[in-house]
Amino acid sequence: MKKSVTPVGIVLCILICGLLAWLGALSGLPLVYALIELLLFGLTAYLGRKALSDGIFACVAVIAAVLFSLYDRIWAGGERSLFAPAAAVVTALMIGKYITDKITPEPVGRDAFSEVVPKTAAVLRDGAEREIPADEIVQGDIVAIRPGELVPCDGEIIAGRSEIDEKPITGELAAVLRSEGERVKAGSRNISGFLTVRADGGSELERMIMSCCEISEEKKKPSDRKSAILQGLIVSATSLMISAIVFAVSGIFEAAFAFALTFAAICPCASGISRTLSYFFASKKAASEGVRFCNPSAIDALRRTDVAVVDLNGTATVGKLSVSEVVPLGDMNTQDIIRVAAALCDEAEGADFVAIKERCILNGVAVPPCIACERLAGVITGTVDGRRAKLSSLREDCEYCGLAGKLLKTLFLNDEAVGIIAISDSVKPNAVSAVKALSDRGIRTVLITGMSESESEDVISKISADELRCGLSAEEKCETVTEIQKNRGAVAVIADGVSDCSALTAADCGFALGSGAEAAKKCASAVLLRNDLRDILPLIDLSASAARCAKAGFIASETVRVAAFAASGIAAVLGAYAVASAVCAAGILLAPATAAIFASQVGFGKK
Repeated sequence: MKKSVTPVGIVLCILICGLLAWLGALSGLPLVYALIELLLFGLTAYLGRKALSDGIFACVAVIAAVLFSLYDRIWAGGERSLFAPAAAVVTALMIGKYITDKITPEPVGRDAFSEVVPKTAAVLRDGAEREIPADEIVQGDIVAIRPGELVPCDGEIIAGRSEIDEKPITGELAAVLRSEGERVKAGSRNISGFLTVRADGGSELERMIMSCCEISEEKKKPSDRKSAILQGLIVSATSLMISAIVFAVSGIFEAAFAFALTFAAICPCASGISRTLSYFFASKKAASEGVRFCNPSAIDALRRTDVAVVDLNGTATVGKLSVSEVVPLGDMNTQDIIRVAAALCDEAEGADFVAIKERCILNGVAVPPCIACERLAGVITGTVDGRRAKLSSLREDCEYCGLAGKLLKTLFLNDEAVGIIAISDSVKPNAVSAVKALSDRGIRTVLITGMSESESEDVISKISADELRCGLSAEEKCETVTEIQKNRGAVAVIADGVSDCSALTAADCGFALGSGAEAAKKCASAVLLRNDLRDILPLIDLSASAARCAKAGFIASETVRVAAFAASGIAAVLGAYAVASAVCAAGILLAPATAAIFASQVGFGKK
């Protein structure tokens, strides 16, 4: 995104403010000085045009100040010039705009999902296979999907059988077997077989992308516009009241008008700069502790968090399958079972096969060669050590009641079952302690997963969350977050997958893992670079510190503004109009600097 305000422009405008203050002190050539001041202010207004357009009341005050200055300099032949304060107001708005632009992330776009959205698809039309853009697939199209390709649409398999990697969509690590009559989802990957799919004409992935984009755009809109307008009205009314008091005391209309303009110009501009600066410095502090904030303004939500929603697969768990148990069904020992199974899956792709090979290597056993290895959907066959071997993932071959909630594979030798290999994900120790620590802070924890309760039973029992919601689609995860926000308060979401993107975008503060999907990191408010869920805990203290520093910075900056207003007003009553103008301009520019000093004190507190 091209920035509307640059540091060079801000520095140039500050120099112009000083020059205008000096010109305001000169006398003798009012017309010439007025034209020069107008030209310099015009340059300031041009450089800060984007920032000025955002401040409605400040813009009105600036225009009034310029008109008053031209009137007094040219027509009245006086010395009351408010060009310097007017330029200072524009500069202060530019500073606020620059910092706001710096901490405001780009809205989520379709490009964030490029890793799971195929660009083209092979479609059967008019008896021939044609390659078309994936977004041109319509309902009823027959789509050919080869091994290794991404599924371009939701649909029903009308021919073929294959293992499908649905991790991007459901978060499930192991591939699932899909055959004729069953359904596939866009964004998943076809692994082993050729599939022919009849397209639905839409997809869950597409709906999720649209939802993320819409939520992101909605959140980018200013949420405090009504309060800003109310503040502007209060300031305007106050300025009129004070100017009336000054006129009643001094009897000088010009002095009263100068008071009104000064107050109206100082108060509304960059009113939220203290809060914005606190977010900015807090995000820098967080980066030093392994958390990169993409949207620093979300820091404020952390101290108000009532519920933490934690994704199970890959977030609360390691996100990597491993062999958890080997059950012999005959005389063969566990080491030989793993050794033969590793030979069969040596060339196979998939997290479950990698887990078996890694277990064999971990045991210090070399993987033997496999002759005539053939992989079909759910089954790998071949000859190992002169015996016909088969490793099956088929449900009918893997029925074993003692290993609930785990992925099972049965090894056959010469058509006789010799052992069952149980594969599962494991819970992160830091996730267990993080959930407990959040509960201790009074934050309710909710576990969410796309898997069924029976499939995730093994890991759920190890995490003491307050609530569990299983079998959720991407859309249902987002609905869960919005429902909690509506009924319970602010929500922080910690997740890592593409299927979690809608929930991350909808959350008051969304945390993605550094090892997670790129789409999740682009949709989140922050990224936990160390993949440690406990890193969110000190951020809650950081959020509270940022709020305190923002409040202190606001009070300090407003004190500077009021002091400048009082000093410039007194100088105006005494007739020292050049001094009044210079003091007013200095106060406007010193206020953000004062806020920055307090904001820089943001910290984690005691660890």
